[in-house]
Amino acid sequence: MDNKDIRILYAEDDPNWYEDFMEDFKNDGFTQVHHVNDGHKLLDACTQHLENYDLILSDHSMRGPRGLEVLIRLGPARKIPFILLSGTDFEPNEIDLIKTNGGIYIGKSPEAFDEVKKIIKNLFANGRPAAKAELPPAL
Repeated sequence: MDNKDIRILYAEDDPNWYEDFMEDFKNDGFTQVHHVNDGHKLLDACTQHLENYDLILSDHSMRGPRGLEVLIRLGPARKIPFILLSGTDFEPNEIDLIKTNGGIYIGKSPEAFDEVKKIIKNLFANGRPAAKAELPPAL
């Protein structure tokens, strides 16, 4: 599947991370990236329009429900991958919640976009993932 065909819902409230990731997305041919800047908008987009996206990429610490809270609300039955970015370390019980709910965790670092891109490439190598069972294990 071409990057231009992958529909991404990207939640990030930090303008610097947002601008850097959007530039990286554009440079790598991702043309269908919808951005929201807080947890309320992320939750609304997920509960009202989830079928419009192939992947959720969310910051953890933002206004409104945090990324992990949205992941838990959607639960493991959702049909699309959920990648959670965080600049802070999670507690072991939070890591368990991410795994239980089928999420993928990536720490914010200068290499974060390369990690996201590698995960997206693996997830969509054979088309759109059809179910949680096809997702790689949480990192």
